[in-house]
Amino acid sequence: MRAIKTSAGDSKRAYILERWASLSKTEVSWNPVAKMVRVAEVQAERLESRLNELLKSSDEALRKISLCEPLFADAGLNRWLTEEREEAYSDWLEWILGQLQLQGGAAEILAVLGIADSEIVARCQGCESRKFKIQREYYMQWGRLDLLLTIEDFMIVIEVKKYSAEISDTAKQKGYYEWLLKQHPWHPKAILLVSDAAELEYENFTPLLWENVCIRLRHLLPELHKGIGPVKAAMFVAFIGAVETNLLNLIAPEHADAVERISYARTIKHIEKYLRGSVV
Repeated sequence: MRAIKTSAGDSKRAYILERWASLSKTEVSWNPVAKMVRVAEVQAERLESRLNELLKSSDEALRKISLCEPLFADAGLNRWLTEEREEAYSDWLEWILGQLQLQGGAAEILAVLGIADSEIVARCQGCESRKFKIQREYYMQWGRLDLLLTIEDFMIVIEVKKYSAEISDTAKQKGYYEWLLKQHPWHPKAILLVSDAAELEYENFTPLLWENVCIRLRHLLPELHKGIGPVKAAMFVAFIGAVETNLLNLIAPEHADAVERISYARTIKHIEKYLRGSVV
């Protein structure tokens, strides 16, 4: 039988294969990973205990007026709201703003939107007849405005986004703002409603965080319960819960799985901010 000749290259490749095969026999210790998991579990338990205290405090206060803590309402689990539809939130926000105006006039809307300019506030609450005309999906030459609020010669445009400003489509807002200026409104406001923002402006739109809107609405719940009644106030609770669950990714311990427990810190910060009565 004729011998098979092997080259130096073949020998080298064979050695590499043998070496690679031998590595599979190496035993790997999982002790470091197990230690990390134990530390994470202890941290999660501590955060869960703190979060439960905060949620209990919030829930007890709202139970006194026949409402509940928004994160306990499970509104975010509604199939219509969990779909990727910004229209669902702008539609509901239109109703929210309308109810706020019924409750406290135009000034109530300004407060929730974080518009504190003294001249604007004074102008909008000058008399009872001054109410915002609230229009959704308003068509103009540059596209479609999510929400347009008009009161005499003052205008507010609100663009509703489900995500942070950095990953949302904001280029079209340049045309929106140009259109807004051409209407010759007095001191126009352009608002970008987002979950997070790194800049002070985006094509002349000022970012407004969903978390601040939710906290302001939370503070109004007792007043709303008295003014518009428990049923409509409960719908505010559902709206807040849906936004906090789906857009802000906040979670209550009773709905959390093992992985989600590590995200309690963000929910704790949000509820603490609400209970302290602080909002930017």
